[in-house]
Amino acid sequence: MIITHKMDWKDCLSHQIWPAIEKGWKDEDKPIHFFWGLGGKNVEKIRHVTENKEEWWYVDVGYLTNQITRYPIPKINDYDKTYFRIGKGGLHTIRCKVGDGRRLGDLDSKGIDVHFKGWYTGETKHILIAPSSQTVTYHTNGMSQEEWIKQVIGILGEITDRPIKIRNKPRPNNEWWGTDIKDDLKDCHCLITNMSLSAVDAVMNMVPAITHQK
Repeated sequence: MIITHKMDWKDCLSHQIWPAIEKGWKDEDKPIHFFWGLGGKNVEKIRHVTENKEEWWYVDVGYLTNQITRYPIPKINDYDKTYFRIGKGGLHTIRCKVGDGRRLGDLDSKGIDVHFKGWYTGETKHILIAPSSQTVTYHTNGMSQEEWIKQVIGILGEITDRPIKIRNKPRPNNEWWGTDIKDDLKDCHCLITNMSLSAVDAVMNMVPAITHQK
């Protein structure tokens, strides 16, 4: 029994994705839950299905993909170049098998950046902290985003004197809106995040990333 947990927000992209999941996913004689994001009551629902040992999958923006428009109204800009991740039992994929390269070749042919370029070996200057959203930080670390940032800065202060930059998620009207993370990654020693996809941006732009084990 496929169960897609609907979001109340009418513009949520999940409303476009769930019909495809319901049509194409192989049904089984057991509950199979699908979640998009941690909004609404999804945190409670995920905890409930996990405690009941029921199968669940998390759907969100893909790691290597054409970018969607997030605000003010989410929009898929190019259906042929946009991919979403579907991970089993977790917010991110932490286990995988090495493929034969055909999928990467397909993405590359569509102009999606898939090539690991190695690490930047020049003189690095700063460390970039890029936290996840408030909701994800509470879910993952059991503290507010501000508390997590303060904790990381405290740890860094004991082991390095490098300058520290903070980059939050770009949102309308905040200081990062309309800016490119590539500018903050220039001459960056490493990026630290809990679970943000900024980690992928870092690695694809020659900067090591430190993340939560999940």
